Amino acid sequence: MSNNTCVSFTKGYSFRAYLGQTYTNDEGQEVPIPPEEWDAFVLVIAATFPGGFTIYDATGGYQYQGTTFTEPTKVLEVIVPRKGSRDQVLAFSGLVNRYTEQFNQSSQLWTSNKVRYFSG
Repeated sequence: MSNNTCVSFTKGYSFRAYLGQTYTNDEGQEVPIPPEEWDAFVLVIAATFPGGFTIYDATGGYQYQGTTFTEPTKVLEVIVPRKGSRDQVLAFSGLVNRYTEQFNQSSQLWTSNKVRYFSG
């Protein structure tokens, strides 16, 4: 028996931010972001994108003065419809900027890609 159901996709954008999980403390040491502070930031994410988001663990890396460093990273992904996307871009950018300031990050990386998605 075949299923001939037609699936309708929506045009949208996928925003993805790479959020390093360490910061430089007042003594100049790289230390992990405390879990309770990360959990509080996740509440900010949920309030900003109540339609949903995904967070997964990764390892990020960079090179500084010839030495390669790696650190735990959280990847945040949000998919939004293209309609009204300017406001969504500003919201995502603001969220990444807030993270950068709150957790004393020296840099930030986020991407935006056109996608087609199904949500049902």
